[in-house]
Amino acid sequence: MSELKVIKTPDEWRAQLSDLEYHVLREAGTERPWTGEYTTSKAPGVYRCRACGAELFRSTTKFDSHCGWPSFFSPLAEDRVKHIEDNTLGMKRVEVRCSACDSHLGHVFAGEGYDTPTDLRYCINSVCLVLEPDSSQA
Repeated sequence: MSELKVIKTPDEWRAQLSDLEYHVLREAGTERPWTGEYTTSKAPGVYRCRACGAELFRSTTKFDSHCGWPSFFSPLAEDRVKHIEDNTLGMKRVEVRCSACDSHLGHVFAGEGYDTPTDLRYCINSVCLVLEPDSSQA
């Protein structure tokens, strides 16, 4: 992976992030559905990790899943995110974290029948992302 690992203390993360950003990114929280900035966005560009700036997803892989959070069918590259088994809330899920800073991003689900090339839905909290607009499309 070309990205450097980002390691900070909890106090350093708290100084950088808002309370909601810290809760979701560093404590594996979830923002309320349909409240995120990028849930319905169609803007072209690259979505970066809000905590460390690593490139994670391209807008060309974003699709409407109608689940209340931004959905992507694939990360920018497999090494940009890591997958961790998550058995909280009484169900088996796969958590998605930023490979560079280990921040929680959301979860990935398979086999839901979406008409996408991968049949995966990366359900990502908007608060975990920053969209870098594609200047060639502006």
